[in-house]
Amino acid sequence: MTAQDDYQAALNTIAGMENDSTKRVTGYPTKGSVTAVFTKYGNSIAAPMIDDLSTGAWKEQPSWMLGGIIDYLSIYGTSAAVPVLRNIEKEYPVSDIQTQAKQVADHMATLDVAVSEARKLDFVQTALSSDDANAIAKAGLLALSKIDPDWSNRASEVQILVSKLSRDCFPAVNELASGKVSQDQLKNALIEILFEDKDHLET
Repeated sequence: MTAQDDYQAALNTIAGMENDSTKRVTGYPTKGSVTAVFTKYGNSIAAPMIDDLSTGAWKEQPSWMLGGIIDYLSIYGTSAAVPVLRNIEKEYPVSDIQTQAKQVADHMATLDVAVSEARKLDFVQTALSSDDANAIAKAGLLALSKIDPDWSNRASEVQILVSKLSRDCFPAVNELASGKVSQDQLKNALIEILFEDKDHLET
């Protein structure tokens, strides 16, 4: 299936949800449920979605639908979405949607510069040529750490929180393991559970 086919399939799913809404006390689908449908298709439908919105299709969308679309674009959108998001910000007759569109547009507007600067870095070019998704992800984050002046502050906040949680957990795990687990090992295990092995959080 093409990206356009995927996009149409997502729209059909949401249309079915809307038709079913007459049977629900809660009414129309929520913004979150719309976003969930779109995100199942990952990055593939971003381009046809932006093309569709650029034709003015957003003018006909109810707020619950458009809110879900903008949520999706906040994850998978590109700088190509900025012009239509600015139009939504100025002209859509619901203030919450205008605010949401502005926030996403403001963020997306920085992408052109960030991506352009990142591509100039040798280690980014090396990662891109490797076709290794993990290497590209790491190189992209390292590039942002050099480009975004606020990146180090935000990363530091995460490190502090992880370190604190690790320290709080260590005494119990240390006693449980009879001293066989170091603080560094516990921190590495915590990071793995939080960011790599999320299924364990649901058990």
